[in-house]
Amino acid sequence: PVEQIGRHDNFFEKGGDSIIAIQLKSKAAQAGIYLEVRNILDNPRLLVMADIAKSGGVQKIIRIQQEEVVGAVALIPIQRWFFEQEMVERNHWNQAMMMQSSERIDIGNLEKALQAILAHHDGLRLRYNFDGSVWHQVNKGIQEVVEFSTGICESIDLRGVPKDELGAVIEKESTRVQRSLDINKGHVFKAVLFDCGKEEPQRLVLVIHHLMIDGVSWRILLEDLGKAYEQLEKREPIVLPAKTHSYQICYQ
Repeated sequence: PVEQIGRHDNFFEKGGDSIIAIQLKSKAAQAGIYLEVRNILDNPRLLVMADIAKSGGVQKIIRIQQEEVVGAVALIPIQRWFFEQEMVERNHWNQAMMMQSSERIDIGNLEKALQAILAHHDGLRLRYNFDGSVWHQVNKGIQEVVEFSTGICESIDLRGVPKDELGAVIEKESTRVQRSLDINKGHVFKAVLFDCGKEEPQRLVLVIHHLMIDGVSWRILLEDLGKAYEQLEKREPIVLPAKTHSYQICYQ
């Protein structure tokens, strides 16, 4: 974190990037301030950025839908490219993230936090079906997705596994979970919590199909997941940053 920021500082020199610019735009909108991402990127000096924000006027703020997004969504070019490729295993085209926790993770709160993320990030509820000639993409409602009925997080007890075998066992189980993704059936987002005993930190593995996440998106997702879990631990209601424009609206 930056300890001190002055009005003459440069957004990028203080650690800003395109993702933080999106978050800044969202937080500004919540405060009634109109500011486009391009304003931030083109005018990185904070004093200039503030002048642009003032001149924008709150009347220009467009209300962004915060309710769940449901319905058909057109495939974007890179998705069309993906479905045009002849792949041996289309379901196994995913990204995975493994994290260690220095503190014990409560599986109940983790499950609730993950479901809150699934509800908040409409893109994680994109589902796919093939009609014999064309692939279709649809945004499912919160109660329609598999994870809300079966649970999104699997818990695996490895307390009896010798320390020198833990790595191999975790890799084997993580591969199994990755191979269990099925874009036709809706299995596109899974989590596994490994309990490795008192002497070893727990491992949390998140697996998401690449159709709905990329290297940049992980940063936002993990930040929201951490925030949701922390709020649950404090017995506070889950409050996440306001949504930006939905995937469905941008590509309809």
